[in-house]
Amino acid sequence: QPGEQFTKALFAFSYAASMGIQQDEGWNLYNPGTEFQRMGVGQPGCPWKISSVNNNYQLCSTYPAVLVLPAETSDEQLQ
Repeated sequence: QPGEQFTKALFAFSYAASMGIQQDEGWNLYNPGTEFQRMGVGQPGCPWKISSVNNNYQLCSTYPAVLVLPAETSDEQLQ
């Protein structure tokens, strides 16, 4: 029967518990800006850049806060 006992038995939850990861820490495990930098976005010679033009979701409520855009595109062009 689905419920709390069923959920805690799932691998993802049991693995996280064995690694000492609290269930509410999940939102802090992934940082898109850090991941894009790790992939070289925004580095010299890269044709892409990281933009926070949608940081408050005012440009588009369904797009993420951090966007990757062609390096030649200005944030003003999107508004």
